[in-house]
Amino acid sequence: MPRVGSALTGFDVVESDEAVRVEVWGFWGKEVADLFAPTVVEACRAARSPVRLLVDASAFKPQREEGQAAFRDMMIGSARCGVQRAVMIVTNAITKLQLARIATENGAGSWSFVASQAAASTALAMPQTKSRS
Repeated sequence: MPRVGSALTGFDVVESDEAVRVEVWGFWGKEVADLFAPTVVEACRAARSPVRLLVDASAFKPQREEGQAAFRDMMIGSARCGVQRAVMIVTNAITKLQLARIATENGAGSWSFVASQAAASTALAMPQTKSRS
């Protein structure tokens, strides 16, 4: 899939055997934000099952409304198309709080938020756990 945006702001989606991998960076304007959710959700639909999604947001800045809406739509859309495990690498504390809030508010609470690629690899490989009733 093509890279969207510029060196300063954008995203890239790469499908692999292990997961759909997404890298996001910068502070998004409407042009980039509008393309994000449809692009990621389409990649998840095309991936082989079970679908795992890894978002590297280590260079991502806190977003205004359009960037937040793009992540909300991606989280909801990826869950609807069968993503079984979703992990996000986030190193900025404010960005992490913002994205975790979006996940919680939209019923996408199954996301794991980690600070490194090593932790993300471990989280993607862990067996699914059932919540206690």
